Amino acid sequence: MLEIFGKIIFLKQPTLLETLANTVNKENIIVSTSCSLLHTPFTLKYEEKMDKELKNWLSYAVEKLDEVSLVSKIFFDGVDTLNEKETLRYQNNVEANTSRKTLHVFTIMKVHKQK
Repeated sequence: MLEIFGKIIFLKQPTLLETLANTVNKENIIVSTSCSLLHTPFTLKYEEKMDKELKNWLSYAVEKLDEVSLVSKIFFDGVDTLNEKETLRYQNNVEANTSRKTLHVFTIMKVHKQK
């Protein structure tokens, strides 16, 4: 089983899945979260006071399930099958990952301490 680790999926996992599919038949691959979502906060939708940039990097249960669904669709059906809303979500996640790579942990800690 391939595990999905938060928002890194859109930069890393589709390529990883394709590499894996060269060795394992696609029908034997299951795309899932890396752990139970039982103790994961429900959704970011109600996080109104959270820093917008930080919020863009996070995934709570609802968002994680959306991401797993999107990665599965991209892997099994292809990017061309995404509807307009899914394409926008995909692009937003790629952009979030790109901006996140340039920040340091100290910057994130600083933002968190200011709240």
